[in-house]
Amino acid sequence: MSLFDQVDSLQREWTDQFVQVDDSIAELKRFAGLTGQVKTVNMSGQALVEFDGSEDIGWYDIHPQFLTVIEVEEEVEAETK
Repeated sequence: MSLFDQVDSLQREWTDQFVQVDDSIAELKRFAGLTGQVKTVNMSGQALVEFDGSEDIGWYDIHPQFLTVIEVEEEVEAETK
């Protein structure tokens, strides 16, 4: 499998997933308890993650082995009539 095929596979698997980091890794402790969303996977195989609840709107490249996919319940606004 070529590098392009590997990255394409990672992109299909990880893009738009909600994740949390392995906070036992020193470099990732600052993201402990935060939920992020994978925006894409770059050509180095790193997931580009944007974290919620942060004033910092940057995307962070994190290897998928340090991410755990989580289920996020989206709030549904009740319609009032």
